[in-house]
Amino acid sequence: MALNAKVSFSSTWDNNHVHYILDNILKPACWARKNNDIKPWIQVSCENPKIWIGAIVQGRGDLDQWVTSIQF
Repeated sequence: MALNAKVSFSSTWDNNHVHYILDNILKPACWARKNNDIKPWIQVSCENPKIWIGAIVQGRGDLDQWVTSIQF
């Protein structure tokens, strides 16, 4: 993730599910939407203009949850 990036979410399941950097070896983590959020999204933006060439996404390590689509 870009340094100093601002991240916002359409919703979160609760305060324990606001993780978007998933490389924590000690504790599996993920961002999870609220059940009634039918169009969930995460927005990442930087203060300085950047050219975004891609994103790395992964499924949750300890449950059957994953990203099904991505849009730039």
